[in-house]
Amino acid sequence: MKNAVFAFWGCLLLLLGLFSCKKDELGAGFEMPYVAEFNIPPGINAFDTHYFYIDNLSSRYTSLLDQQGLTDEQMKSINTQQAGLYGIFGDENLGFISEASLRVYDERTPNDWVEIAYRQPTPLEPGSRLDLIPSLVDAKKYFSESRFSLVVVLRLRNTTSMEVPVRLNLIMRAGY
Repeated sequence: MKNAVFAFWGCLLLLLGLFSCKKDELGAGFEMPYVAEFNIPPGINAFDTHYFYIDNLSSRYTSLLDQQGLTDEQMKSINTQQAGLYGIFGDENLGFISEASLRVYDERTPNDWVEIAYRQPTPLEPGSRLDLIPSLVDAKKYFSESRFSLVVVLRLRNTTSMEVPVRLNLIMRAGY
């Protein structure tokens, strides 16, 4: 009898757990893709934090809104959907990167930034592709302007031995 009661309550809790979880829904929105390239120079050491600035990028925000037939007032948020660092030629090994952070800011106020993606710690052997984890921050303040800037912040495991050309792929999602 005691086992039947425990089994009943166990099944009830299991069913409640299964049906109470809701899958995250993206809702209505559109993608805002960006690509930028930079070089990681040879000989930079693992004791410093290294900043790679990608300045004055066009957001194309108003043209993307026009394509969708929307206004700025209808937009609720702009969040990171996907971000990653990729070796341009495909034979680079980004295993020398220990931590990575992607931040967005306005050039007029460089100290006012938000982290939109990160990876800490990074995999030991990522190959030529290092995917970053999107943060939950709403970056509409920056991407709704005509221009914005990015900074890739890296901490290294070891000193780089050669120049590494890197492509940053970023997809933001504008939700309404």
